[in-house]
Amino acid sequence: MGFGVTIASARAKRSLLRASASALTLAACLVLAAGAVAQNAGDQDSIVEETVTGNLPSDLTEQLLIEADELIYDFEQEVVIAAGNVQIYYDGTTIEANEVRYNQSTNQVFAFGQVKVVQPDGTVIYAEQVELTDDLRDGFIESLVVLGQDETRFIAASAERRDGDVTVFQDGAYTACPACEDNPDKPPTWQVRAKRIIYNQREQTVQYEDAVFELFGVPVAYVPVFFHADPNAGRRSGLLRPTLIYSDELGFGASVPYYFNLAPNYDLTVTATGLSEQGFLGEAEFRHRLANGAYTVRAAGIRQLDPEAFATRRIGDNEPGNREFRGSLEAAGLFRINEFWTWGFEGHLMTDRTFQRTYELTNEDELQSNIFLTGLSTRNYFDARTVYYQPLSKDELDEQQGIIHPVIDHSYIFGNPVFGGTVQLDTNFLSLTRTAVDFDTINPERGAGFCNDPQRVNTDECILRGFEGTTTRLTSEATWRRTIVGPAGQLITPQVVARGDLFSYDIEDPFAGIGGNNVADFNEFLETGSETGGRGMISAGFDWRWPFMSANSYGTQVIEPVVQFIARPDATDNDDLPNSDAQSLVFDDTNLLAWDKFSGYDQLEGGTRANVALRYGFTSPSGFNVQALVGQSFHLAGDNPFEEGTGLETDSSDYVASLIVQPNSSFATSTRARFNQGDFELERLEIDATRRTERTSARLAYVFRNEQPELGYGDDRSEIAASGSVTIGDNWQVFGRASYDIEEGEPIRAGVGLTWADECFKLTVAYDNRFVPDGDFDEGDQRFTINLSLRTLGETGFQVDADSFSSE
Repeated sequence: MGFGVTIASARAKRSLLRASASALTLAACLVLAAGAVAQNAGDQDSIVEETVTGNLPSDLTEQLLIEADELIYDFEQEVVIAAGNVQIYYDGTTIEANEVRYNQSTNQVFAFGQVKVVQPDGTVIYAEQVELTDDLRDGFIESLVVLGQDETRFIAASAERRDGDVTVFQDGAYTACPACEDNPDKPPTWQVRAKRIIYNQREQTVQYEDAVFELFGVPVAYVPVFFHADPNAGRRSGLLRPTLIYSDELGFGASVPYYFNLAPNYDLTVTATGLSEQGFLGEAEFRHRLANGAYTVRAAGIRQLDPEAFATRRIGDNEPGNREFRGSLEAAGLFRINEFWTWGFEGHLMTDRTFQRTYELTNEDELQSNIFLTGLSTRNYFDARTVYYQPLSKDELDEQQGIIHPVIDHSYIFGNPVFGGTVQLDTNFLSLTRTAVDFDTINPERGAGFCNDPQRVNTDECILRGFEGTTTRLTSEATWRRTIVGPAGQLITPQVVARGDLFSYDIEDPFAGIGGNNVADFNEFLETGSETGGRGMISAGFDWRWPFMSANSYGTQVIEPVVQFIARPDATDNDDLPNSDAQSLVFDDTNLLAWDKFSGYDQLEGGTRANVALRYGFTSPSGFNVQALVGQSFHLAGDNPFEEGTGLETDSSDYVASLIVQPNSSFATSTRARFNQGDFELERLEIDATRRTERTSARLAYVFRNEQPELGYGDDRSEIAASGSVTIGDNWQVFGRASYDIEEGEPIRAGVGLTWADECFKLTVAYDNRFVPDGDFDEGDQRFTINLSLRTLGETGFQVDADSFSSE
């Protein structure tokens, strides 16, 4: 029987030892402590820190704290034992166990009974027995659970640690779902079971052999070999989640992205997509972050096996997808020069207009290539940019889009008052070129290309949207305003505005040289040729408001009449100059009190005008809020520059009104309307209602617009759209949306979906029917989409063209 020395009540002493990073040193510390007690067994209190640490080598730096009910040394077996509620703290690692033994002859460390190891990164290991080598790097563990700091879990019958950074789990499982508190034996929402799980901390990978994916405890998929990144690791190279797709034109396809972590500040993602009907689609995205900004470069390309799948009954450029090679190259960047200035760029090169939408590379209807410089300070704003618009519809041509080279906006507010008021200077410079004329038809039944035919275009059915040629304009506008508070609380704001324009244009006649009596005279739309000139406008007026407030127990009310008067001469050259930025005019409550109601600088409002409005607001202590406005505009003198159908073409404008009601934080409605000033007929109506609660959300929108032939809308337009979602129980959500063209009696879009989600899993199944053409296709399309998201493993999806299942 071996001789042993026992140190009783060692927990009460809490000896602080200094040791190296090996179990051998741990044993040496225990031996020294035991030796100290053997020399002075009559006084256990002599076990002090100075006695122990004084016998340790002087080059040891780490601190080791051991707590246990007993410390035992068996001299014959050469075993050091810490027994009873053992706690060991070393270099950020905590070990708890019923008993810890060190065998000097075999250089092995054993921990028994309810073993718990907490590592510096927060990872927690639970086991019944742990066996380690003397350097604590390698070993064997039985019946373990590894709980990551983000609640990821590895569970295994046994595990072996090799080379200090590779752990092999036998008959193990991995999940990122938290255990059920009420029923710990309940299977997690999902887990991956495998014969072997190899966790490589150095390479930050987790590999599975003979893996089975389980959902709610039911096996649903088998994979011979499967691996993913370490859930606790940051960015690293490796495969990302694949995506599946199917359609008649593209066939069945799978996209597999691979991520290259090249450096801390730049990376690369390469995606390979195999399509059974069209071949191989390759994509690459490079991202680079610099000290003062970042940029991204994306490329995609495919050599189509069956280009004629995108052929239509049309001819010429209206079949952009009918080509062998299709691709795109894009780049974007944003950089900060200093605290005031930033610059950036965005560029898109494509073989054809519909490539990106057909292959689901974007959801945009239009792309912009631009380069810009922006400056912003307290009283100063500057923005300069060049812009090239690229439509992604087969019915719009790149040549019809204006190339802006450049547009510059500058605004400056002077710091010192002038006559007690504020002076602001606004400047706009625009230079634009278009290489093809762009007409729009008033009658939708004519088709998109009707007005581009010189034999049929006429001023009764067509609107000139864009001219062929170049125009340059410089506008500078100085504004002085001052707000004066009257004796009875009136707010009077006199204002003076001085504006000047310099312009130069060279407009080509798109029908020049075409003979025949039916050829349109382009000069009926806009005078062709070259012209240089200028124009100016000085206007003066005031804004008068008199708010009345009432506050009591049920809420606060504000009633505010507003009168605005503007005097100015007639505008000149509105009909003779190209109009690029002021074609859209929506007269409503938002611009009733605007000094100039045109949306851009190319058109200039003239004549004397008065705008009148009445505002009302109410807010209750409970949060009930109402905001309302009603008003009208009056043309008092001079020429009226507004076209028929705008609501401003008569001396007394249409009535505009708005009403916003928000009873509480979860429900709100807004209504905007315009009524004809003659017979009070409804000209325009917009209604929007939203409702949000903890479990439901809903939105209903209705839009009615009367015909506006002069603006290119020959028919009334009336649409309704609805969307919403309902959460059922703790995990289910049903959602849907639909839009309908009331005037045409046709649906626009409809979709419905179902989602199941919890803390670690999300599955969405959706159906979407787009009734309007998109991409290369003349008809609408129907799609089923399945998206699966697994916490720590990523997302994957599958999209199917539902038209593939319909019978012809």
